[in-house]
Parts: sequence; structure tokens; C-alpha cells
Amino acid sequence: KRKVLFEAGHYDYVFVTRLHRVTTALGDLMDHFEESEAEVAHDIKNKSLRRYVDTRANGGDPELQHYLGDAYRLGLFGYEEDDKKAIHWFEKASEQGYAESKTNLAEYLLEGEHIKKDARRAVDLLDQAAMSGHYEAYCDLALCFLDGDGVARNQKQGLKYIELAANKGISRAQRILGCMYYEGEVVDNDLSATIRWWERA
Repeated sequence: KRKVLFEAGHYDYVFVTRLHRVTTALGDLMDHFEESEAEVAHDIKNKSLRRYVDTRANGGDPELQHYLGDAYRLGLFGYEEDDKKAIHWFEKASEQGYAESKTNLAEYLLEGEHIKKDARRAVDLLDQAAMSGHYEAYCDLALCFLDGDGVARNQKQGLKYIELAANKGISRAQRILGCMYYEGEVVDNDLSATIRWWERA
């Protein structure tokens, strides 16, 4: 039966389903475990999560492809940090229109680390992500316009995007906007505005 499931491409899904039941039961019992037992349970739960994410990502799920990219980028859930693998999965999810992956991939393209720098492509990806409602992308897009990175420098447009992201609750944009008011860059120096945006961040 296992061979038939494997050849049909269903074995990983069956395994994940069964492992999920085990980890759910372990979660219910965590309070009753000794420290060493809790560590084993934690390892099993991480293994279950990794198998689930790997299976769904390889099966073409863009959300799980994005999560797998993040796991490799940040070294989460037992995955070792690996920027090249992170880029691979962000590329996969981006191809399916996943906005957050487009933003993350754009950041790699802007930095030019682990992938050839391509600021123009990064700006295109950020624009697509922003138009899809991923407001974090507006923050990176604003910096591109402010610095003239991958696009003609346009401080007015950069300010518009950073304010949009800040007003949507993106803390990084709020901190940057506060700094702009503090330094008097693009906007007039305004200490009260600086404090207001930093408090919101």
C-alpha cells in the first residue's frame, strides 16, 4: 500500500496527515512532559512542520513556497539559513503572483547578494506587490524613488509612497518618515511630526 501511495504521489500527504495527528496529541500533553521529553516533542513538531511545508511547496502551493523561502532566509523551524534556497522559493511563489514573495525577492535584487543585482526588475516586482495590496512593498518602492535606484529619482513620488505605507501601519515606513522629518529631508524639519511617527512605530 505504501508503494502504491508513493508511486501515485500521495504518500507524503498521507504521512503529513498522520504526523499532524501525532503532533496535535503531543501539544495536548506538553504540560505533562519532563524537560527532555518536551525537547523530543518539540523536535517531532518541527519535523512535522518541515515535512508539511516541503510537501505543499513542492506541490506548487504559493503560500507554502513563500513560507519555505522565509524559513531558509531566517533559519526557522530547523531549516538552516540558505539565501540561495530562499531566493529559489521566493521566485517560485512570485511566478504565481504571491505579493510578499515579490517584495522579498525584490529586496535580494536590490542588495545584489546571492543573486545578480537588478534594480529595475526589483522596482517592477515591488510595484506589482504594492498594487496587490502588500503595503510593505510601498516602503521599499519609496526608497527606490528617493534614491533613484532602478527608477528615475523622484522625491515627490517617494514621499507619497512612504506616507502611504506609514498610514497603513507599516512600522518601518513610520520610522523612516519620522527620520525624514527629524533630518528635514524631502520634508520640512518638524520635531512634533518626528515624535508622532516614531510613537506610532
